[in-house]
Amino acid sequence: MADTSLPLRLGKLLQTIRGVPLRDELLSSAEHGDSPASLHPLAIISALIASLQRDGYEKEGGALVHTLSIATAPTTFGGMALSRAEEMSTSEVDELVLLASACTRPSWLFCAAFFYAFIPSPPTIPVTVPPLDTLA
Repeated sequence: MADTSLPLRLGKLLQTIRGVPLRDELLSSAEHGDSPASLHPLAIISALIASLQRDGYEKEGGALVHTLSIATAPTTFGGMALSRAEEMSTSEVDELVLLASACTRPSWLFCAAFFYAFIPSPPTIPVTVPPLDTLA
């Protein structure tokens, strides 16, 4: 059912993108090759969310909550329509990792705001407004 490397893939993703060291039981069991195959990928993400929130990484946990909400949302609302009641294919797990990668990256809006902070603004011409009593 679940790709046994999913906890490692998500752990490496969070370590690389956000600098979050995960000390979770799921990661340690996956490193030793004894990760239970019955664990659903959505359950793995839920466990990682709990671990992140427990360790004080609220932003990263929130990003995975957002990932989970998109993954379980119906396709008519732009989601992936994944369910814990159904098995996930390898390509669906790969798409889930890609979605988690997108959700955990810094916002492009933040990057754009940072970029535009260094561009000088065009000079403004002061506009003088005549007093109201002279308009009559």
